[in-house]
Amino acid sequence: MKIYLVGGAVRDQILGMPISDRDWLVVGSSPQEMIRLGFQQVGRDFPVFLHPVTKEEYSLARIDRKIGSGHTGFQCFSSPSVTIEEDLYRRDLTINAIAKTTKNKIIDPFFGIKDIQKRIIRHVSNAFSEDPIRVLRTARFYAKLSEYYFTIYHKTWKIIEEMVQQEDLKTVSKERVWIETKKALSTSSPDLYFKMLFQCGALSVLFPEIQIILTKSFKKKSSLTSFIDQKEYIFLVIKKSALLTKSIEVRFAALCSNFTVFFYDNHMSNSKEKKINSAVQMVRSFCDRMCVPTKTKKLSVAIAKVHQNVQNIQNSCSKEVIKIFDQMDVWRKPKNIDQLITVCKAHYIVKNRLELGCYYPQGELLMKIFKKVSKSSLKIDFQKMKNKEIRGTILKNRLKIIEKVMNLKKIRKNHLR
Repeated sequence: MKIYLVGGAVRDQILGMPISDRDWLVVGSSPQEMIRLGFQQVGRDFPVFLHPVTKEEYSLARIDRKIGSGHTGFQCFSSPSVTIEEDLYRRDLTINAIAKTTKNKIIDPFFGIKDIQKRIIRHVSNAFSEDPIRVLRTARFYAKLSEYYFTIYHKTWKIIEEMVQQEDLKTVSKERVWIETKKALSTSSPDLYFKMLFQCGALSVLFPEIQIILTKSFKKKSSLTSFIDQKEYIFLVIKKSALLTKSIEVRFAALCSNFTVFFYDNHMSNSKEKKINSAVQMVRSFCDRMCVPTKTKKLSVAIAKVHQNVQNIQNSCSKEVIKIFDQMDVWRKPKNIDQLITVCKAHYIVKNRLELGCYYPQGELLMKIFKKVSKSSLKIDFQKMKNKEIRGTILKNRLKIIEKVMNLKKIRKNHLR
């Protein structure tokens, strides 16, 4: 039995990146022997085991044979006779097809280290085209490694374009698409994930909703995007949100907030309410189709409803501000206000072409109002009141505080003039 550290851990180690997960490959063993050694089998379709102490994944060396269409059309063959080179050959990219022995000896049959040094994302073999998920994985690694200036090898790009033209990409399950997208959203440049998929033509198959807002022309110059190309604007909002927060939920909400911008610019005859409702419906259907977790979906829908109103909060009335708070459910989830402001600031930065650390007046005002309202307390005996009366009293108090803060803001503004 021989054990190797494989894949991303070796790649990231060479690049000097922090290693979050380590995957191990076992050559010359069998499921029976692994179980006898105390490993717990977790893979139903693949021979994957958990270490009895570290709980890290150990996989038996295997060969994958294409027997059908799509990303599930493979037959896994594992035996003690499968070599390390044969296992590495089935992997997608050369930078992921590197192994390291327990004595730190490098096994690199496909020159992955050379490609790392040249900053190239290259396919291992023409078998790359057999699995459509590799289109998503390549986009994800492009986003992940962008800070190291990696580019996609021209022959790999050509294969990807050919794969997009085939039907196999449509066979990728929505659950798997979300898994890859979630990982991409955690990278330093999630915008490049969507940009690469757009450029190779895969976006229209995997994310038709995003394809629509990227390609449908604005009917007129937008007040939001008047000096910025619509594609550039959408990608920049994703990029800036990633620089403002590491939260996957907030980054995804920033992506979805672009739907509201799209409906504002392309449905000029509709009322403001209809535009927002159309955008929210699009966000809901997008999240449902993508099997997005409920928590992430709720945040994205809420922000899609209100983020345009935040940009004009200084001219809003107290009832409109309360509506923002209610729709964001900030009374039960106070951190939602920070998440909303983060997305709104991303739009503000892009629209005004500002630096990341710029002053965001709307965000400051919204947070100030929220803190004032949250800290307020009523000296009233609620025990003698009915629920409806209690809610009414609390609402009146909140409106009063908001009006006071808003009026004070206006007085100071007029005084400065």
